[in-house]
Amino acid sequence: MNKKMSLLWCGLFFCQFAFSNLKINFKHSKIHALYNFVETISGYDHRNRAIKELFDKSQFNSPETQKLIQEFQELGPALNNYIVYPGNLNTRYAGIQIGQLMLIRSVVAKDLDDLAERTLELMPIASHAQLFNLLEQFLIIYEKLIWDDNFVELTKYTGQLMALAEKVDLELLYNKAAAFYGATWPKNQAFYVSFWPIPLKKGSSNAESLGTIESMGILFNANDDEGKFGVLFHELSHSLYKAQSFKLKQEIENFFMEHPSPYSKIAYRFFNEALATTLGNGIAFEEAAGHLDQGSWYNNRYIHGFGKALYPETKKYFLQSKTMDQHFFEMAVSAFAAIFPDSIYEYAPRFQEVLMMGDDVVFQISTIRGLLRKYFRTSSSWGSSPIADEQTLETFQRIDQTALIVVSGGELNQLDGLAQIYSPLAERLDLIKSEPDSYIYSFIDKNNRAVIILKVENELELENALSLLKEKERIDSRNPWIKL
Repeated sequence: MNKKMSLLWCGLFFCQFAFSNLKINFKHSKIHALYNFVETISGYDHRNRAIKELFDKSQFNSPETQKLIQEFQELGPALNNYIVYPGNLNTRYAGIQIGQLMLIRSVVAKDLDDLAERTLELMPIASHAQLFNLLEQFLIIYEKLIWDDNFVELTKYTGQLMALAEKVDLELLYNKAAAFYGATWPKNQAFYVSFWPIPLKKGSSNAESLGTIESMGILFNANDDEGKFGVLFHELSHSLYKAQSFKLKQEIENFFMEHPSPYSKIAYRFFNEALATTLGNGIAFEEAAGHLDQGSWYNNRYIHGFGKALYPETKKYFLQSKTMDQHFFEMAVSAFAAIFPDSIYEYAPRFQEVLMMGDDVVFQISTIRGLLRKYFRTSSSWGSSPIADEQTLETFQRIDQTALIVVSGGELNQLDGLAQIYSPLAERLDLIKSEPDSYIYSFIDKNNRAVIILKVENELELENALSLLKEKERIDSRNPWIKL
């Protein structure tokens, strides 16, 4: 058998596979796993719950460690800063957070000193020194709790995954996916796949695409190599989506944002994740297992359903190495509308991408974001305050997404500035300001934008309001009021 993939080098911590046009470096990076662990126990979004529960129940969850976690959380402003790339589109933000760069550079770092040297200029010197002092202390905990006892088992399962990647001809699948996406991935740029252990036989794994880096948690389940391979290809697909040409990105954005269907913008919010699900959990799994996965493809009903609906047409394009086009986009809008006819009224898909606006007196954006993500999945979120601030109003006009406005009774006059530039609010303003009690007021304007106003007086009322939105599930076009 003529194998296209060759093993260039493999050691205990690093394996590199080379195809004729594709290099993938599989790594077991303790430093990357550590940084992911610290974010996890600090309550970061989209991290593995099982790892956090393991820590929470352990002897290491002490008052001293909680103080370290608090100090790490207080570094949030420095770690959440963005480096903005030129050429942004309204719906496809080009940039990266400092914390994400830490995760990326941790994959190739030999140790914490090496990572510190690679990241020295990314944040203020004092904050950087504090971060690495904390990481040194967390490293002791992580080694004892997870890494040392599970590293050998991790290498066993990742070895099986690498063997499967060779068997199914990963290069061929990658090339077809790159053609489908119209991706412009640099020819000599390698992917790094960094594995970290989830020492459980059952549960949910986590994976994340960070450009050239695919970060992947590995469950110790001997019977799910095909599922792991599907997840790996899912994350590679995200990288290819990001690597599309600016011209194609603009074409996709214009199609979905200007399409007359009320479902097009909502479908667009799920498009990236649904495509990766179709390619990874659908097509790649099928190539590895010899049959489609009959279980859930994604733990979100919109992404699972949309991904399955996209599968037949995506596979046709994939097999022909054909790039997605307007025919494909039209099919995607129609498919989403057919399987989710009520989605234009439902809060969950509306909050997939959301602009949060707070009065900045009682409610800051950090508070709103934290509580919102407790009840709803958000893939992209923007925040600005105060409500009447010039920058907030400019952001409201520029970002045509669901607006979540949180305001206390004493700051209702902040809505006046927004009403001056947004006539649907102006038409309702007197009514909204006249209600003395706390409430939720939701409406969808003629351009299909959802606006949800929460008049609440404290964090407890805010959380109760968000919980009620999750319970009610959908906007009632005949009665916009929900009294608290």
